[in-house]
Amino acid sequence: MHWPAYETLAGFCGLTLYAGAYIAEEACAGINGVRAAQRGAARALGHTPVHAFRHIVLPQALRLAWLPIVGQYLNTIKNTSLTMTSGLAELSYASRQVETETFKTFQASGIATLLYVGAAAAVEMAGQALARRSRPAGSRR
Repeated sequence: MHWPAYETLAGFCGLTLYAGAYIAEEACAGINGVRAAQRGAARALGHTPVHAFRHIVLPQALRLAWLPIVGQYLNTIKNTSLTMTSGLAELSYASRQVETETFKTFQASGIATLLYVGAAAAVEMAGQALARRSRPAGSRR
C-alpha cells in the first residue's frame, strides 16, 4: 500500500482539525438551542436520557445547526487553497502551474474559478436539499 505524500497528509490533518473545531461548536450551539423543556417533556413521557437525546433533541439540534455547518464546509472548500503553502498541488497551485507553462493566465484562472464555484454550488444545493427534507411537515421556514 502506498501512503500519500507528507504534504497531502499535513493538509488533510490541518484542514480536518480546523474545520472540525468549528463544526463541533456549531453542533454544540444547535444542541444548546433546543429548549430544556423538550428534554423534560421527553423524560416525563418515560424516555431514557439517551433515547430522549437521540430521538427528540438531536433532530431539532441538527435542524438548527445544519445551515451553519454547510457554511463551514463551504469555508473549508475555500481554505483548501491555503494548502498550497505546504507544497500540496491543489487547484490554485495547478492553475498557476498551467499559467506559467502556457502563459494563458485568464484561461487558467477562469477555469479554476469555475471549478471552485461549481464545488461550492454543489455543496450549497445539497445542504439546501437536506435542510428542506428535514423540515417538519407544515413548516414554512
